Amino acid sequence: MMKRPFLFISCQLLIISFFVQPVFAQYEIKGQLANCDSLWGNTIFLSIIKPDAPFGLFSGNHTINSATLDSLGNFVMKGNNLPKENYLVRLILGGKGGKRVFSEAPKNYLTLLMNNQSKTQINATDFSANPLAYTLQGDFLNQNKRIKALDLMMKEVLENYQNPYSLKGEGQKLTQNKVYQAIRSFSKPIEYPLVTLYAIEDYTSVESGFLNNRSYYEEVLQKFKQSTEKSSPYVKAFEKHLKVIKFKQGIEQPKTSVYKSLFFALLLVVIILIGYIVYLKKQLLKARLPTPNNDQTATDHLIEQLTKREREILYFLAQEYQNKEIASELNLGLSTVKTHVANIYQKLDIQNRQQTKQFKALLIKN
Repeated sequence: MMKRPFLFISCQLLIISFFVQPVFAQYEIKGQLANCDSLWGNTIFLSIIKPDAPFGLFSGNHTINSATLDSLGNFVMKGNNLPKENYLVRLILGGKGGKRVFSEAPKNYLTLLMNNQSKTQINATDFSANPLAYTLQGDFLNQNKRIKALDLMMKEVLENYQNPYSLKGEGQKLTQNKVYQAIRSFSKPIEYPLVTLYAIEDYTSVESGFLNNRSYYEEVLQKFKQSTEKSSPYVKAFEKHLKVIKFKQGIEQPKTSVYKSLFFALLLVVIILIGYIVYLKKQLLKARLPTPNNDQTATDHLIEQLTKREREILYFLAQEYQNKEIASELNLGLSTVKTHVANIYQKLDIQNRQQTKQFKALLIKN
């Protein structure tokens, strides 16, 4: 009988922990950076690589956490301030006095892929002499090993071209081409999209590379958008980056410019159509109103339809007489004149007194 309340409470705790765990989830990085050079201090910083900023940029507002190495280089860093998406970060060994320093030579940082629930362990037994000779355990192990392999490869590529000839002119172009070739080779196939994106953004000039090999970058973008990382902020930023390059080079207009161009084009078409419709109406009206010059036979036929009285009234209408004046001239009632005028309009297929003037000469002749 005593076991039921215990089981009930256990189930409640299990359910609560299931829902509460994501709220209090946190990442953890621990390990050892041993034999650090005297250049460095004992503070390590966790710096996030922001998707919409240059990957080589390091500033204070990119730093999201820090920890202190003990005398043997051991450390533990915990937090819950990483985004829920997978993000690229750098673990950076600071300078003396806890200063934030970002250095390529000598190298004082490692690059990792993490999220807010990652658990990662790093061990570097001789960090200053060989900072890339570290071992990894934990989440995103394959991706982080791939990042390490990339950094080792590029270290070797760049070391082979550290001479005066390779730093300027044709030598510099040759070095850049070797770097682009190495990155393209590394990126096939794209097994880990964010690792490939890191390689492209961190080790190459995307704009120069795009202008030299546009198809490669567009192909890579399509593969990113078809991958599991298609909704990643990095993929969206990369796509935006390429659009900016296209716009700068006149290859592609931003959507707002396209919409404006379409709007003005449609407006021009509408104006032309309205003008054409007005023109057609005028032409049709002219065609319906016979004149003595262009269709004498038809005009005579129209006049013949009128009675003698209607012809008399038409004559006065052509002279711009008003209905009252016509009634006085012909000794007719005003309503009788109005009836005759309506009949005249109908028989001649006209709409107003102005149009009666075209029959004036014929009335005099007749």
